[in-house]
Amino acid sequence: MEKYPENIEEVLKAREFIERLRFKSKKLSPDQLDILLGKIIKNEDQRISTSPIPKSKGVNLKNLQWVKFAAILSIVMLATLFTEMIKTEKIPLAITEWRTIENPRGKKSKVILPDGTAVNLNYESQLKFPVAFEGSSRKVELIGEAFFDVVRNDTLPFIVKTNNIEIQVLGTSFNINSFEKEDITNVSLVSGKVKIKKSMDTSEEGLIYLLPGQELIYNKNTHETRVEKFDVQRTIAWKDGIIIFKDAGFEELITQLERWYGVDFQIHGKPSKIWNINGRYQNEKLENILVSLNFVYDLKYDIQGKNITLKLK
Repeated sequence: MEKYPENIEEVLKAREFIERLRFKSKKLSPDQLDILLGKIIKNEDQRISTSPIPKSKGVNLKNLQWVKFAAILSIVMLATLFTEMIKTEKIPLAITEWRTIENPRGKKSKVILPDGTAVNLNYESQLKFPVAFEGSSRKVELIGEAFFDVVRNDTLPFIVKTNNIEIQVLGTSFNINSFEKEDITNVSLVSGKVKIKKSMDTSEEGLIYLLPGQELIYNKNTHETRVEKFDVQRTIAWKDGIIIFKDAGFEELITQLERWYGVDFQIHGKPSKIWNINGRYQNEKLENILVSLNFVYDLKYDIQGKNITLKLK
């Protein structure tokens, strides 16, 4: 029902129908079953005699009778199985209500989840989570970037699903950077411990464990992973309104500024040399950043609302 919400109504109707089915506990003896089978076959013979079927090569009426009888038994068996699944709660009796928080460019937000976990959601990012955590885990879905400060619960692991990996923790603070249009996903652990697995790999050998100060780098195209140390301050500075550039090229700079300030750049010309930008800006106006860049690189800019024209010489 979660995967195909458009079919929920049909599933509920089917479940209601199955729940109304009642089966007698009395079992038939082998002799009674033979008599019942004979009656069914006899009834089929009468129907066939009153409604002639055109002869067709390869069709055997006796085989057809057995196929129909097998179909009847299959329906009864499936109905019984479905009823037992409902009784044992293998079929969900309630539909989980989900909430989605989506930030456009230029907007950040802080979200408190039902268990008290705090999530800083970055620009151009989306977080999906249930209104109430139920079952054996606390699962959320992320597109983009977020910093999680997870409330510890030893019996209910916290799971973040993003692209092709899942991050599982108990009580931890960590950052995830996983934008749809970018090839790399980064999971950066600040405190606690996390367990990461690729969605397609269910083996114990495929699990990756991180310690504080370690970062998982996952390539969505090649599915390759590696673990490295990372700069904590630089990685999580965004949640405090700080943007840090370290050896950033021209394209990385433009992507970050568009996402950070919610603007669109119109570029005229190409850089005459390789850009290697280093800087730290805290709650800074976009124009002030462009002014500082103008001291190093030969450029002209024009700001018209959310549209920025950048001319490179």
